[in-house]
Amino acid sequence: MSKSQRMRIRDYRRIYELVGQCRELGADPLAWREHLQNAARDVFGSQIAIYTESDRVAEPGTRDWLRIRLHLDSGWPCESDRRAMFRLYETGHPDCEGSPFTSEIADSPRLLKVGCRRDALDDRRWYRGFFYNEFMKPAHMDDAIMMRHRLGDEIRLLVLQRANNDVAFELRQIRMLRLLGVELAREFNQSLAARGGFSVADLAPRLRQVLIGLLEGDSEKQVALRLSLSQHTVHDYVKSLHKRFQVQSRGELLSRCQPYLRSLQAMQRKH
Repeated sequence: MSKSQRMRIRDYRRIYELVGQCRELGADPLAWREHLQNAARDVFGSQIAIYTESDRVAEPGTRDWLRIRLHLDSGWPCESDRRAMFRLYETGHPDCEGSPFTSEIADSPRLLKVGCRRDALDDRRWYRGFFYNEFMKPAHMDDAIMMRHRLGDEIRLLVLQRANNDVAFELRQIRMLRLLGVELAREFNQSLAARGGFSVADLAPRLRQVLIGLLEGDSEKQVALRLSLSQHTVHDYVKSLHKRFQVQSRGELLSRCQPYLRSLQAMQRKH
């Protein structure tokens, strides 16, 4: 095995750092998923990240046999490239001719599958195929690696894509993705919340700002000064938070919301 294809200490560190960051955000079902697909682009050097969670609702190969419940993506240089790629979903066949995401990969009973485009298709079939010429080429995308978890009939898929002028992914990066998949699987529905639970994204911006101040140790008066609001207005926001989280006191509110602090801070930095 050539040295370049071995995982390095830095690779292990980056994967475990990413898992740790997801774990810190794990109380919020949207926050850890968004962070996963955003941070993975940097860790793996990809242009695009696409993360989906789908339910198997029909036999593989039939139209719309996968029903997408959650979709996140990032990194598109322009909206026209994104639209070109996402015409794929209109077909109802993510496993269309020439796609590396075959029915066999999607419907495999194995909990974890990791691979690259070249595992499914050699260059000749790839560049002559319908999938590449209809969707990838117009979107200026080429090589891809993917990580697929299966939990019963639920399929979770992370796809990392490089632009058509980038070098291909290496075996070392596929091994990194496999390690990421193994470590994430340990955390599903434990430190990483299941889809459908409460997310701080559901809160209005002012409520998020007030809650951050309280969780960081500010009094209502200090929060009012921080946000340039009247103390009366802040108190009204606090009462709304009590009602939203069904608590009776500030202590209960802080105890209930402490797991969301990292998610709140991350969302605040984005805005």
